[in-house]
Amino acid sequence: MVYEHLEDLLECMTEIQEEFTQPGAISQASSIERMLHNQTFIFWLTFFHHLMPHVDISYNQLQTKQTDPQFVEQVIQSFEASVGKVRENVNKIIEEAGAYPSNSESKRRWKDDMEDSHRIVAIEICDVIFVKFPSKHLTTTIQQYPGLEKDCLQMELSIVYMRPDFRNIQCATPLLNFFLRNNLKESFRDN
Repeated sequence: MVYEHLEDLLECMTEIQEEFTQPGAISQASSIERMLHNQTFIFWLTFFHHLMPHVDISYNQLQTKQTDPQFVEQVIQSFEASVGKVRENVNKIIEEAGAYPSNSESKRRWKDDMEDSHRIVAIEICDVIFVKFPSKHLTTTIQQYPGLEKDCLQMELSIVYMRPDFRNIQCATPLLNFFLRNNLKESFRDN
């Protein structure tokens, strides 16, 4: 809603500051106007404007009484494809957010660093959404090895599947070497 009416909101905040006499209202309007010109706020507003409709659509589709596994799988695949498109278009989203007027005339290097930071975090958000934790494998493993702590193992596996540097490791030995090489023994300890 804010994204679609950003210009109207800016106009309204300016009008409040010019025409109101109450200091509290003027102060709040001024704060809102500053936020609506903040480059970081605008970027995240734009990013989530592109992402959230897909979340809403998928959520609404999954709230139906239909429990057909094929339907659920189709909804999930469609959602993942949509998030993939958002991920692919992060640079365009950065450009789109940069088209809005900003109060800060930042130095080019600082702006580039900020855009790089936004790009990295936005891509990571999309990657986290993609993480499909194989819960059926966890359940089978816990059944076979009842001495394992399910919650602890699930948390550690979620971290492994979330991080690309872990996710790209294909076998147990390279994973163990990665843990040892990066001094992760304490983080992923035997219980």
